[in-house]
Order: sequence, then structure tokens, then C-alpha cells
Amino acid sequence: MPLIDYLKTLFKPAVKTPDRAELAIASIIEPFRVQAEVDGVPIYELATLYKHDLTTILRCCGAEEAHYWAQPESMHLAPSPYYFERAAILSRELKDYAGEVDICRRWIALEDVFMAKRKAIIERGGDLGSPDVVLSVLSRARAIRDRLPKAEKLLRKQEAISLE
Repeated sequence: MPLIDYLKTLFKPAVKTPDRAELAIASIIEPFRVQAEVDGVPIYELATLYKHDLTTILRCCGAEEAHYWAQPESMHLAPSPYYFERAAILSRELKDYAGEVDICRRWIALEDVFMAKRKAIIERGGDLGSPDVVLSVLSRARAIRDRLPKAEKLLRKQEAISLE
């Protein structure tokens, strides 16, 4: 049983039918869920249990991307680079350089969009409601950007060998 489900059983309120206002509030706050999920399981749990399983980690990356795009336009929370870095590491271990290049590019595109949106909000005089976030200063985000040129070089080398 996932941890969150266990905690819900401990703090289960009395059963009651939600009224219209509660349903309306729930529909408004649903996009603000902080953690992406795969098949109803928070991705941090999957990443902990299956950190050596590339397929699961790639599903976590997809869930992180989907979660990011599902958030309201002006309220995007920073995406987590952990899953993308882990997928890149596992791809390299398997000598799947094309997969490593792809996952690095997916992260960089997501990070670039996030930072561009934050910059636009600031330029319009908007309030971000939190300190400014610069993802590229985070070690994991920087590591993904740093590994892309090496992965591209390894991919070119691999492709050249396969053509011989």
C-alpha cells in the first residue's frame, strides 16, 4: 500500500457527501496537486522503489511533463529534474545514447519553457508568490545540460561504428 493511502486511512474523516461548493473547490484545486503520479502512485515513491528500472523512470518523466502542462498557465510549479537525470544515467549505462540524448533534450525544453514563462510574468509586473526560481543553478538541472554534449558525441560515435 502506498504511504499516502496508509496515511489517509489513519486520518479518515467521517463519511459525508460533499456539497456543491466543496465539489467546485475540489475542481479548482485539483490542477495544483504538487506531485505527479503514475497509475495513482506518486512518482517519488516509484523512483525510490524502481530507481534502476529505466521503463519506470521514463514513465515518471512522462508523468512529470504531463503534470507540468496540466497546471494552470500562470501557476506552473517548477518541474523536478531528478527523474530526467536518472533516466539519462540509466540510458547511458545501457549504452542507449539516443535515449539519453532524447531525455536530456526533453528536460532542457521543459526547463526553457518554465524559465521563459517566469521571465514573462516578471516582465509584466506579476507576482510569482515565491522567490524567483532559476532551475539551471540546481545541480541536477545543470548536470543534465552538461551531459547532453557528451551523449551526442557518444551517439555519433555509436552511429559511425554501426555504419562500418
